[in-house]
Amino acid sequence: MDPATGAVVTDAAPFLPEFSATVKRDVLPVPEAGDGVQWSAPMRPGDRFILQYVCTGSGALEVSAYGGTMPVGAVLVCGEGFAGKELTAELPELSVQISRPFPRQGELEVALQLIALP
Repeated sequence: MDPATGAVVTDAAPFLPEFSATVKRDVLPVPEAGDGVQWSAPMRPGDRFILQYVCTGSGALEVSAYGGTMPVGAVLVCGEGFAGKELTAELPELSVQISRPFPRQGELEVALQLIALP
């Protein structure tokens, strides 16, 4: 939500900072029903990364990541800033499942990026 106008913002990309070490970055709509959306990014086992994500719209999203050491099941309320989790790659690909813990809350969009750490 835009604090100045009270309008629901539906473009998540501007709320996620950009970095030169970004491995992959996408903006995706998250459907109101079903299994949500799947997102993946290449990794090399042992390398360290930060997974950042933000959502806009009405509601919340649940983010579960597999292939790295990040804890699964993080919930983010849309409009309350972005989240970032550091992880170490255990597999050659990070697989992220994005879903809605509370369906039927209107349009929702997520921006995600995987950033390589030195």
